[in-house]
Amino acid sequence: MSGKNPFPTKSMLVSVIADESTVTGFLLTGIGQRGKNGEQNYMICNKDTTDQQLEEFFGRLIARDDVGIVLIS
Repeated sequence: MSGKNPFPTKSMLVSVIADESTVTGFLLTGIGQRGKNGEQNYMICNKDTTDQQLEEFFGRLIARDDVGIVLIS
């Protein structure tokens, strides 16, 4: 062992991309986060959500250094 802690020292977020019921359930557990600039760690999708919207949101999530898990339902 090198003596270094293999675990991150800062908190990591769980992000959710799902239907309204799933996202609401996760928000009720406390995973919701909104930054000072209005950036969220969740997205509610429905039949009107475009592939481009999904790709853009997913791209923003994976670019963040505080997101550890992205749940897609």
